[in-house]
Parts: sequence; C-alpha cells; structure tokens
Amino acid sequence: MLAAVTFAFAATLQNGAVVAVVAKGTNAGDGVRPSGLVRGKGRRTLFQTPSWLAGIALAGLAAVVHAGALFAPVAIVQPIGVLAVPFAVPFAVVIAAARTRTRPRWPLLLTVAVCRPL
Repeated sequence: MLAAVTFAFAATLQNGAVVAVVAKGTNAGDGVRPSGLVRGKGRRTLFQTPSWLAGIALAGLAAVVHAGALFAPVAIVQPIGVLAVPFAVPFAVVIAAARTRTRPRWPLLLTVAVCRPL
C-alpha cells in the first residue's frame, strides 16, 4: 500500500512540474511548448524543476518498496499496486489544484472495490 501511495504522489508531483513548465512556456512566448518537452530546452527545464526531481526520487523509492513487497505472493501485491491510480486523483486535486471534467467518484470506488477482495 505504501508503494501505491508513493507512486501516486510521485506521479502527481511530476505532472505538476510538466504543467508548470508548459504553462510558463505558453505565457512567456519563448518558453517550452508541449511538443518540446522531450527535446533540448524542454528536457533541461524539466530536469531542473524541483518537483520533477522529487517525483523521480519518490518513484525510485516506491519501486524499491514495491520490489520488497514481492516477498508476498504476486497475486496480492499487484492488485494493491493498481491502487496508485485511484490514489493519484485526489492527490492531483489537492496538491496540483487540478480539476476533473467528470466526477471520478464512481470509477474510483469501483477500482477500489474490485481490488479489495484480492
């Protein structure tokens, strides 16, 4: 469960960094366009963003925790790992002040309900 929460938090931090870099480029005119994130200036800018680097560190930590959890049967560990997806939605809403287009309540509850018996 710790790995799932950590993966979700890492993804939220990295997504926030990408959104900030793109927004800065869109407003400044000479910054980074979304298509330029994987090349040159966009990549350098992203790699210098503290939240992106924190997301990478947290993802690495989550991978180590997840690998350690594999001493338990995979049939138990993997469904818990899937819970990173529903955890990421509330993190994004709170941390990145993201707005969802639809109400994600029922899909999130369904995901948790399906993973719970496993």
